[in-house]
Amino acid sequence: MTSILKADTIQDTDGNNIINESGNTITIGASGDTTNIVGTLQNNGSAVGGTNTPYFYLYGNFTNTQDNVFEKCTLTTERFDTAGIADASNSKVVFTAATAGKYNMSYGAIVNMANYSSELQTYRLSLYKNGSGFYQAKMSGGSSLQEGNYLSPSFIVDAADGDYFEIYVLTNVSSSNRCTVDTFFSGFKIIE
Repeated sequence: MTSILKADTIQDTDGNNIINESGNTITIGASGDTTNIVGTLQNNGSAVGGTNTPYFYLYGNFTNTQDNVFEKCTLTTERFDTAGIADASNSKVVFTAATAGKYNMSYGAIVNMANYSSELQTYRLSLYKNGSGFYQAKMSGGSSLQEGNYLSPSFIVDAADGDYFEIYVLTNVSSSNRCTVDTFFSGFKIIE
């Protein structure tokens, strides 16, 4: 036997509205109430909420070989990668149709000149998308920077099927001494 309960308002024993329907809007609870939902909350048949996956984290280090030229950062170690989009063998992240979407991405580099810190004039850290510079951060120290200079930009980017991302660094030094660069690249998909 099927039963149907029809009401515009359901109240608790104190007369407070628990469920109220007015003009195609259903209100559950009131301001300050705690509403517990057992089961799956849905919006037009799709579950509400989600997880921030996939996510990834790569890191590595290298010694740059050229002055005033962008060089690809070596990201040889994969700390985690939930969808197989990080490619430590090629130091890049490649998106597929199943992982496309909006991502919160962070990348960073520490540039060291050991005992030659007074020779580092400028350095730039750039995110490349599909082989072209996409987003760049710059540090300039006037006459010189200090040892252990660190840049770490973070932003939101759209990634489509087939897009790939790489990190590049440019250093400008006043001698032939080269910099060592420690880098990382991480990101996670934003729940939409």
